[in-house]
Amino acid sequence: MRLSFAALLTLLLASQALPIQASPQGLKILIIANEFDSKAADVLKAALLELGMKVERSTKPSDGYELYFVLGGPLAKDVGHLSRKLLPREESQALMNVRGYWTFVLSSIDGRDALVIAGHTRKETLQAVKSLLDKGIVDFVVDREVRIAPPLSEKEMRNTTSLHFKWRFPPKVGKDYEFSLDVPLPLIDFFKVKPRMKVVEFNESKETLIFTWYLMVRTPHDDPYISKLVEKLESIAESEGMDEYRKLWFVASFVQSLKYSLANEFSPTGDYPSYPLETLYRGNGDCEDLSILLISLYEQMGYKSALLIMPTHAAAAVSMNPELVRWPRVRADVIDFEGTPVVLVDLLDLQRKLEEGPASLEFELGGTSYFYVETTNFFMPGEIPDLTWLADQIGWYYREFPLFVVSTEGVSVPLIANYIIATRRIGDGYGVTVIVKVANVGDRETVPLRLEAQLYPLSQVKVGGNDPHLVRLGEAGDRLTLDRKVELVDVGSLKSGTVKTIVINFYTVVSKMGAGITLKYQDSDLDFIRIRPFNP
Repeated sequence: MRLSFAALLTLLLASQALPIQASPQGLKILIIANEFDSKAADVLKAALLELGMKVERSTKPSDGYELYFVLGGPLAKDVGHLSRKLLPREESQALMNVRGYWTFVLSSIDGRDALVIAGHTRKETLQAVKSLLDKGIVDFVVDREVRIAPPLSEKEMRNTTSLHFKWRFPPKVGKDYEFSLDVPLPLIDFFKVKPRMKVVEFNESKETLIFTWYLMVRTPHDDPYISKLVEKLESIAESEGMDEYRKLWFVASFVQSLKYSLANEFSPTGDYPSYPLETLYRGNGDCEDLSILLISLYEQMGYKSALLIMPTHAAAAVSMNPELVRWPRVRADVIDFEGTPVVLVDLLDLQRKLEEGPASLEFELGGTSYFYVETTNFFMPGEIPDLTWLADQIGWYYREFPLFVVSTEGVSVPLIANYIIATRRIGDGYGVTVIVKVANVGDRETVPLRLEAQLYPLSQVKVGGNDPHLVRLGEAGDRLTLDRKVELVDVGSLKSGTVKTIVINFYTVVSKMGAGITLKYQDSDLDFIRIRPFNP
């Protein structure tokens, strides 16, 4: 029986099992202010010139600038009409009615970022400008470089644990190898609050499929430790005189030696994948956990690799010289399904070849040969297990068995790159502004994204916990908006290598709190950062 596209789609959907201070050079900036806010404008201009900016001043916007600063509130002479357009209505009301109030809001003028800094009077506007400069907020906003903030403080980096690994290579009959890897415990907690992604998302706007597990490989925060692990493995391989194929097998055997386990702290049935460092820390994982780890290692070694997703199973694929694999090839075709390559393995041919001995799966993408690598048992790179057993288990009656190929190349990698918090006293409470940098460190433009920021009373912040979906309680986190549901801010699409700044204002009467920032695509979380408890 031939495999239909309808069956393929049905199968797929059913089987979802502190800020960096940096100074950009040459940014052209226009300060829009009237004569009454000249002092604030002069202070801001001097600071921006010191940063290497090209700064001019006017009472109205004009073309040719990359960033605008608008000084003054809704009643300011010459500037008030512009502020009223850029400020949310509740902010305008507060500026007109609350003595001592000041705020800042990031908006846009003709598609260019415009930072509105305004106070109840010119005195508060000057106060706001000085405060934002002193706290590094202005530096943070004008920095347009993609910079990924370190997830841990220097103190946290020193709180390490030693992970010990021991395994035999070749498996069962070879020599014992062992080493230790030191990793910061807080970094494990950092990953525990990262989102657990679905195997696939449906792009509603384009009616295509988006696989997201590759993001767990491309997340950069564990790269230094994956690199250290690869150095240890390659050092052993070099000292033992291993050739290229044997080195790839040696690295695969390290991952295969980790205990197979479905359960983790997120799900007793293994429904959620783990980041590579989490799998190493536990010393176990299921098929997707181990495959994600192996791909991370191969990528760090310089080999192109991909994740293979199939009904109720996952494996890895690695590019290598076809002459290194001498077993007979199983017949397989590569098709395009909604923009995703799918390898269709001929199960009858696989059965016949396995009756004669080991067989291999090779497929070609973009002129490069990839080979199947099993991660849950001691198979050699290129060697394919008996997928007919898996097909029987799930009642798959088609001759072709599908393997969806999820590459880590030519993809978008959206993430929360950095953030900074600004606070100020407002009446009996506090104004809290969360400024977030969202970046795309991948190779392709992202889908449309949204950002959510929430405040939490300290009693609800469990640092190191694994639940990113905390519940807002009481008055903490009330947005300065008439529509309490507007917690999601549209980020839009990000081109490769770009960063976008998002500013969200809150009002709270809680004196000690934490915050959470979530990057979302449709209803799914792509990234999450929990901000350490702070006093406004």
